[in-house]
Amino acid sequence: MSDEIQFGELEESVPERRLRPSENKQFAVVAVGDLADCDLPIFVDMDVMLDMERHALTDTTVELGGVMLGGQYEDENGQPFVLVSVNLRAEHYESTKGSFKFTHETWEAFTRQRDEFPDDLEMVGWYHTHPDWGVFLSGMDMFICDNFFNRPLDIALVIDPCRDDRGMFQWLPAGADQQIHRTDGFYLFSSQLRQSELIEFCQHLQMGESMSRDPRYVPSGTSPSAPVVHIHDQRGQTMAGAITGAMMFQFLLILVVAWGVFSPLGEEEVEEDNKKLVAIVEKLDAIEDAVTSERLVKSQLWEAELKLQAVERALVEAGRLAPGELSRLAENEAQIAALNEHLRTSAAQTRTLSAELAEANDRKNRAMRALNRTEDDLGKVNVKVSKLSKANRALEKDAKNVKSESASNAIKLLMSDYRWVVGLILATITLIGGTAYATLSLSRVSQAALASPGGGIANEPPPVEPNWTESEEDEYGS
Repeated sequence: MSDEIQFGELEESVPERRLRPSENKQFAVVAVGDLADCDLPIFVDMDVMLDMERHALTDTTVELGGVMLGGQYEDENGQPFVLVSVNLRAEHYESTKGSFKFTHETWEAFTRQRDEFPDDLEMVGWYHTHPDWGVFLSGMDMFICDNFFNRPLDIALVIDPCRDDRGMFQWLPAGADQQIHRTDGFYLFSSQLRQSELIEFCQHLQMGESMSRDPRYVPSGTSPSAPVVHIHDQRGQTMAGAITGAMMFQFLLILVVAWGVFSPLGEEEVEEDNKKLVAIVEKLDAIEDAVTSERLVKSQLWEAELKLQAVERALVEAGRLAPGELSRLAENEAQIAALNEHLRTSAAQTRTLSAELAEANDRKNRAMRALNRTEDDLGKVNVKVSKLSKANRALEKDAKNVKSESASNAIKLLMSDYRWVVGLILATITLIGGTAYATLSLSRVSQAALASPGGGIANEPPPVEPNWTESEEDEYGS
């Protein structure tokens, strides 16, 4: 099978007319963010969003992703909206810390899982994570959008689990300045019976902590239509912690008083307990001051955000600023900050690698110098060996010359005095003659001995009787 995925022509269908969840009494709806007029209304089931958030937290070392199933509809006024009812986690994919890619196996698994749902559920978009990279669409993300989810109402969701941020992206109409745009928010919906749980979850998505104790977000009364709750106020985030701390301190104080009343203590013990109580009160005052300071800072931040929103609305109404431009500038600033941090990290890594490279080059230079010294020493040894070889050959030649000169001198010495030669010849002849004479004489003696009577064996003299005395005969026997 080829690694390239082939795409055919997609048949675009006319969106079906359906009632929006916000207009259906069966559902409770909460807005996450402040949607602009140009934003596509996107309604996501609370359980689906919760599952995608949990999926994002399963592994923050690489990017994860999946697809969203639901429907693309029009309301009674002909305005489009998207409904997300199911999500499918990708099981086969290629991903790193900064990239995510669907494979053939991914789409085959999606197709098998899709067949298990009703026919009216279709793929309406995809989601993936950017762990600690911020919320944006990279080049590879745009490739997936262009080739897999390129219908006008297809959407994309990016979740950064490390920074607790998320954002929806939609296609813009043809002729717009940019093809794809991050919306200023989206909607979550659930059953009316789970409205409080829905509000609690949306508060966590927007501010990272629960605000269920704030009475401004407790629904009062009923409404003929499903409530749409907008959450922007951040001024009560620390009240729950402060109230809990105060109650714990009161309980501890009651215990200390009861212990002091019902237990007999000496003056020293009472004084010691009073000191401890004073220390506890001082710590509580410090905690209360810190909580007050934090609440004041958050209140100031909230007021600054309100002023910024008011300025943005005024500029938009005056036609001097596009809707959501300040938010996009803030997002761009956050992305730039993330990129700067990445650049600083890369610069530190580059410095480390440069230091390691310099050290490796230094080791290489030292090794090259040692090798050069070894080659110089080897050259000197070769020169010495060559000289010794020449000297050896000269000695061998001299030895041969000495041998030949010795033999020649001996011959010359002998030939230089003929008397020595004549004497040597006469001595040799005399030695040969004497040897022949002796041999002839011995031969004659042997022949004469063989020719004598007795078969050549000389007559032996008679044996001599021993002259023994009588005592000797008795001792040795006759």
